[in-house]
Amino acid sequence: EIWRVRPLLDGKAIIKELDLPKGPLVGVYLDDQTRWMLLNPTGTKEDCVAHLHERKRAREQEICAETAQGKDDIVVDDQNELTVGIANSEGHSSPIGGDAVWSNGTKHLSKKIRAENSINL
Repeated sequence: EIWRVRPLLDGKAIIKELDLPKGPLVGVYLDDQTRWMLLNPTGTKEDCVAHLHERKRAREQEICAETAQGKDDIVVDDQNELTVGIANSEGHSSPIGGDAVWSNGTKHLSKKIRAENSINL
């Protein structure tokens, strides 16, 4: 009688809980929820939300890792942030790790951005 079980969250609730844009990605999390509910028949709504947040974080880290692959000036940390090196006026990028000053006196700034906003790097 599994077909009678109602989802713990509908699409609107998932959008709100996970701060997602409307679109096909919501369906991915609805599928994740269904799988989780089948594996955890006595699980609570709060447990499901925690699972979905963990899945979102894992997906974001996968996307960041794929995006950063082969790019030496991008570092992905464990808090879903990217540190992107910004080149000086001569087109050279300094090592990541804070502000750096070049030999000619120009300053290099690294910029941290959230993973959700950095998919198109």
